[in-house]
Amino acid sequence: MKEESNAYLGFGCFFLFILGIVVVGSFLLYQSKREKVEEQTFYEEQEPVSYSNLKVDQTKDFVYYEQEENISQELSLVYKYPVVNLNSEGAKEVTATIKDLVDQKKTTLLRMQAKPADIVCTTSTDIYQAEIVDFGIFSYDNYITLVVYVSPYSCVSGLSTIVEMQSYTFSVITGELVFFEELLKMYRTTLSEMKLLVREELMENQTYVEGVPYIRIDETIASFKENVNMIFYVDESGELVMKYVVKTNGVDYNDTISISLK
Repeated sequence: MKEESNAYLGFGCFFLFILGIVVVGSFLLYQSKREKVEEQTFYEEQEPVSYSNLKVDQTKDFVYYEQEENISQELSLVYKYPVVNLNSEGAKEVTATIKDLVDQKKTTLLRMQAKPADIVCTTSTDIYQAEIVDFGIFSYDNYITLVVYVSPYSCVSGLSTIVEMQSYTFSVITGELVFFEELLKMYRTTLSEMKLLVREELMENQTYVEGVPYIRIDETIASFKENVNMIFYVDESGELVMKYVVKTNGVDYNDTISISLK
């Protein structure tokens, strides 16, 4: 009787052991599938979509230019208006915002006739001073980004560093804006982590003039403001790029860091 009881007990333990393996195995398989799903990003292939239905003008690209006005061939200065060719309120608002920006910057244009007599130019152009607006368009899979750069120019100092930047990323699936917080989340990072990368980069590039640090690292990072001196966008290789203005004891300049999808 005792041997029969031990046999039942042994069988019960064996059964529970097998059941435990099945339960743990099923849980691990579920976790593995879940992680694979989570790893799918907004770049991966999605259900076929008729992109043409999202375009306002079917004959043009998702971003195109209109009303191009050539101001100076010597400076390659052209004032133009980008149009986000997507049927969404976000696209309309961005197109209108950039039009207002370009209109405002055009008022800064002064030709040589307006130059005071005591100003000595170091460049030979027909422009005394102006704020130049330029654009970059980056496309990757189902997303397109329009980047706006504003740079001051004067005949005294030439073309200065980019002092104003704006970045607008759109999904060509939905036509809606993708804000930088969403981009950070998609790349499994945070603004704090990106700032740490910037600090490491600037510390590596730090130089000293008479014992004084040339790059003002703390001031650079503390001054970051989205769509002013810091922007995020996805470049054509699929990396998340952070472009920012570096504060120095001399001439400020632009720098970038980028990360791949984790």
